[in-house]
Amino acid sequence: MPPLAAARIAALVAVTLLLPACANDRVWMRSGSSSGDAEIDEMNCTAEAAGGGVSVSIGDVGPKTDATSNRSACLRAKGYRLKELTADEAAKLKSLGGVARETYWNELLTKYGFAPATEKPGARSGPALPPAPPARPSAPAQ
Repeated sequence: MPPLAAARIAALVAVTLLLPACANDRVWMRSGSSSGDAEIDEMNCTAEAAGGGVSVSIGDVGPKTDATSNRSACLRAKGYRLKELTADEAAKLKSLGGVARETYWNELLTKYGFAPATEKPGARSGPALPPAPPARPSAPAQ
């Protein structure tokens, strides 16, 4: 396994284990992003931040960076803003999955002033179409 893939998996495991222990109920939100998009971007930014950020300083003068500020800067650069959810909102969001989670995520996006997520190109809403009937053999040419 390539080192970057291993680092991303380690970051994903760390984030997954630490999220339930978070004392606050803050989430990163961006207009048009699904909850899945936000989670993937958070994981990628966490992995990038864990790999070390660039810090420019001369002696004790200059900006200091750490993994948390690098992660936050990465997410802000992608257009996310950190929003505080109520305890009830956070509990409901954590309890949902699939379509119900995305529907509720869109409600939260709207409540906090973001545009709701849009479907991905090629994605369909509603039930899948049944398979097409088999082609009829053509009549012999005369």
